[in-house]
Parts: sequence; C-alpha cells; structure tokens
Amino acid sequence: MSRYKDKVLVVRGLIWISAIILASSTCPERVWKKIPLADKFLDGITSETSVPSLKDCAKKCTETDNCKSFGFNTALTKCYLYDVLIWAGGQGADVAGMVYYWALKKRCPTNIGYTLDSTGSMCAKYFSDGKTWENAMRTCDTHDGHLFLVESPFKKDLMLNLIQNSSSTYIYLGATDVNKEGDWKWLNGVIIPTSTPSDWIPNRPDNYGDSQHCIVFKKGSDGLDDRDCTETTPFICEIPIE
Repeated sequence: MSRYKDKVLVVRGLIWISAIILASSTCPERVWKKIPLADKFLDGITSETSVPSLKDCAKKCTETDNCKSFGFNTALTKCYLYDVLIWAGGQGADVAGMVYYWALKKRCPTNIGYTLDSTGSMCAKYFSDGKTWENAMRTCDTHDGHLFLVESPFKKDLMLNLIQNSSSTYIYLGATDVNKEGDWKWLNGVIIPTSTPSDWIPNRPDNYGDSQHCIVFKKGSDGLDDRDCTETTPFICEIPIE
C-alpha cells in the first residue's frame, strides 16, 4: 500500500516549491519537485496513460525504470513519462492544464567531482572541456542533472565560485530560445527578463547572425550573453537534490 504526502518546501526563504513525497513498502521514498513550466505539451514522452490523479502519475514514474520526470494534464487526467529531465525551450505545443515534475536525487555525487554548497541545497560541477550546448546537456543528463540555472543572486554567487579559476570567457548555462526566438527561460520555466535592468550584458541578447540561441555567462563582463549553440564551450551541470 503506497502512502503519499504533499509538502511545501522553502528554498533559502525565497522560492516556494510544491513537492510530492512518495513512499511504499515496495519502493524507496522519492521526492518530486514541481517546476514553473506549465501549459505546454513537450515532445519526447516514453509513456502515456490515463490516471486518476497527479499522485498516481508520480507513482507510475517511480515504478518505471529510468523515469526522470513526468507531465500531468489536470484537465484530461493523463500522465506522460520522460527518461530525461524535461525542459522549457524543448519542442512541443501549447496545451492548457499541463504541469511538470522533476525527480530529485537523495545525494550529491561528490565522488565524481560535484560540489555540495554550504547550505546543502545545491549540487553542481564545472566542466572545463568544451562541448556544444546539446552535448553539454547530454553530459549533465548522464548524471541525472541539467545545465546550471541562475535564477537567483544565491545561484549566481555559487556559479561565480565554481568558475573562479576558469580561463574561459564563456560558460554554457541552462537556457535556450532555439524553438521560439526571443523566448528566454531557464530550463525549469523561470522567465529570464530581457528588459532593463536585467542580467544580460549591454545590448544582449541580439541573435547575431540569426544563429545565437543558447545562453552563456561571460566572464569579465559579469553577465549573460547569447551564443551559437554549436560552439564548444565549458559548462556547469546542476543536479536537483532533496
């Protein structure tokens, strides 16, 4: 018999996050974090079923091998499973009622070079070897993570600490407008403002050459810039943890 509990978490007093905690006699406890992305049906599902509730969808993902995130349509009560952490900016269609959850890992894998910050809430690693944005995403996914998100001053401070010894000018982060020009969001759906004041360097984003659709942090200028996604650049991975 499965037991479920809804929980509200607070991250450093700044962001309220809805979460599902799921546990049963046959599987270990698992925590799911609701991300801001909504009302969009994303491509790449591995399974689609009708279920009575959101919690049943979470249960289905928990019991499915390699399920890392799920979407639930609150109007149709349909459950969609994914074998990656789904992300804003991916291909899909506008569909009302869609909500999404990411699976959280219990531990930060410090044995492979990830760093757990002093609060115990952020797990990340800087990779100095240059990759394209897509291949950087694949690297992060192999660790059940995604490219780093800078949604708050706290996250920016953590990023700056991770790259303080980097000799690279540009660092790939987790955002793209490749499927909708000018629609900049972090992978979890948090909007990246482009109006002044913003975290972008002056006169950016500019989509120079109609080919700059991936976000980087530009060292020295201390701000965000848009770059060609095929350029090879160091990057930071982040793993969502409980």
